[in-house]
Amino acid sequence: MNYNNISGELSRIKTPETTKEKMYKEILKKAVEKKRRNYPVWMIPAAAAIVLAIIFIPQFINNSRQTLPERHTSIIGGDHSPDNSTLMSEAQNQSKPIIEGINGVCNEAVPNQGEVYITPTLEEEMKQYGPDDVLFHVNILVYADITNDFKYEGKTLEEYRNDPALKFYNEAYDKWRIEVYFPLNEEMTAAEERGEEYAQGWWKHSTDQLFKEYWQENQPQDVLAAYEPAREQYNEAHKAYEEWIRSPDGAYAFTLELTKTECDRLNSLGYDLEVNFDNPFRIMELTGYLTRFQIEEFSVNTSYGYIVMWADGENVMND
Repeated sequence: MNYNNISGELSRIKTPETTKEKMYKEILKKAVEKKRRNYPVWMIPAAAAIVLAIIFIPQFINNSRQTLPERHTSIIGGDHSPDNSTLMSEAQNQSKPIIEGINGVCNEAVPNQGEVYITPTLEEEMKQYGPDDVLFHVNILVYADITNDFKYEGKTLEEYRNDPALKFYNEAYDKWRIEVYFPLNEEMTAAEERGEEYAQGWWKHSTDQLFKEYWQENQPQDVLAAYEPAREQYNEAHKAYEEWIRSPDGAYAFTLELTKTECDRLNSLGYDLEVNFDNPFRIMELTGYLTRFQIEEFSVNTSYGYIVMWADGENVMND
């Protein structure tokens, strides 16, 4: 038996000397017992290996746990629900640089349904980065026509406006402007410039008052009688609509619910947005952090129009 080999193997193990001494004696004891039983000599190193394994493997495992780098991961549930998509988006976005900017002068045009406008300074800055490299801190104005969402005594403003008596009045007014008013205005303006006494003060005239006089002189009594109540009902409905627009419990509460629903829809698609409660008006507004790809390929709701602008910069449109 080569006892030096056993000593050599033990010297390689990182363990206290007292432990090594016990191991060495245990190996020798096993070797003597096996020799007495006429076991082959190759069993001695095998026995030594078993003892070494009992001591060495746990220590190897502990050492490995200490040296492996800790891996930080976000644990997302197995179901791919909108909330999970949002959490994943937020976890990914936390590592991206945030880009801020100033809007400057913006186009005041209101986007049509399904359209997305991007302010010029934001669009220019986006060209400097890749589709998913950074996050742009933005506000999103959401435009929705809520006129027909308001009803007065069970009817919308459009329904009041489409009353046959009102439609006839409006059609007659348009015809009068072209055939009567435009020629008359040209004649009276020229006469006023010439100093004609009968034309002086023409510039003060009211177009609506002129048509009202013309209308009453040229319409039969039954047409006039049908128009008056239709006009009064429309005026009452329009007044109620204006009050609804200004009321915190009216249009503001209604658009706020629309804004929350739209925010939830976009976040379910991986956006990082929230409702901007700082805006006291009825305009719908979201704020958050989007990549260039998310802005350029914005997921529109075809019922709305959108303007994407810097969140932290001066906005001339609000002046």
